[in-house]
Amino acid sequence: MKKQVIRSSFLDAARNVLEGARHQAKQALDLSMVYAYFEVGRMICDEEQNGHSRAEYGKYVIPELSKYLSEHLGKGFSQTNLKQMRKLYQVYAK
Repeated sequence: MKKQVIRSSFLDAARNVLEGARHQAKQALDLSMVYAYFEVGRMICDEEQNGHSRAEYGKYVIPELSKYLSEHLGKGFSQTNLKQMRKLYQVYAK
């Protein structure tokens, strides 16, 4: 039986469709993560300022949240990252 040769244009077209879908999925994921970080930043601000003195109560929010999220979700939730999420909210919420 003779082996069929598939046109390279067909192969390239299929590859291009899949590469395009991967690119779009990555963009959607990136946007979704920005929204999530913004929301976590809002939640941090709300928790820090929820009728408590920031100096007394708020200073514990980020360290506790960092520990909790790191234990449950893994890497990416350092205190520095959470402070950046809070800053993202503070800058763009206006």
